[in-house]
Formats: sequence, structure tokens, C-alpha cells
Amino acid sequence: MGLALIGVAGAALAIDASTKSASGASLDPGERSQILPGLAMVHAENSGAAFGLLAGGGTWLLPAISALAIVAGIVILSRRRLLVSIPGALAMGGAVGNLVDRFGDSRVTDWLELPNWPPFNLADVSIVVGIALVAMQLLGRTGTRETQFD
Repeated sequence: MGLALIGVAGAALAIDASTKSASGASLDPGERSQILPGLAMVHAENSGAAFGLLAGGGTWLLPAISALAIVAGIVILSRRRLLVSIPGALAMGGAVGNLVDRFGDSRVTDWLELPNWPPFNLADVSIVVGIALVAMQLLGRTGTRETQFD
């Protein structure tokens, strides 16, 4: 099962990297292209965390937060609980995706935009969805039997 979790994290990382690359190749910085009503593709450079939070947080703060998120992901994955480990791997893949993107110039490429919402990328989506699913499993598991794997 460990390889499957690496596969989930790796897939999140690969999809994020390829979509960031495609947006950079398709659009100049600041350029926008409507995909669907209410959904645009943009090329935005973000010095903050997910969804532009903590912009200007310093060159060490956000990589440190990402590294802590990766360590937390490893702890979650080591619990060997399937319904927690899979979304944990998804969140970890997203955290690694943004951390890798940040190594170049301390910025992350964001390329999706919804109305009244800051630009974001698929790493952000992976992090938010993964953490939400982990929280739902951890908060809602009282009295339930959780599947474990070896």
C-alpha cells in the first residue's frame, strides 16, 4: 500500500507541475483566458501561501510551513489508516508541488481563477481537499471501525 500512497502524492505533484507549465507556456504573466463561464485561466505569480494568503511572509516562512506540512503528512501516512492516508498523500503531493515551485524565485504559479476568489493552482486544491478529507475522517470516526492496511 505504501507504493499506492507514493503514487497518489506523485500524481498530485505531476499533474500540478504539468498544469503550471502549460499555463506558463500559454499565457504571459497577468494574462487571462476564459475557460468556462465563471472559470478563467490566468498566469499569476504568488509569493504567498495557498490562495495568496500570507503574501510577503518572507523567504523562509512559507518553505518552513510547507516542510512542516510534509512532515505532518509523513506522520499521517505512518498511521496506516487507509481512509486517512490516501487524502494525506494527496495533501502531501500538493505541498511538495508548491514547495518545488517556490525553490526558483520564492513564488508559486497560480493559473485558475473563480469569481471573487484569488488565483490558485491544483497543488492548492490537493492540499485543501486532502486536509478536508483527513479532518472528516478523524473527526467523524467515533464509534466506527476504520480500515487499516499493512
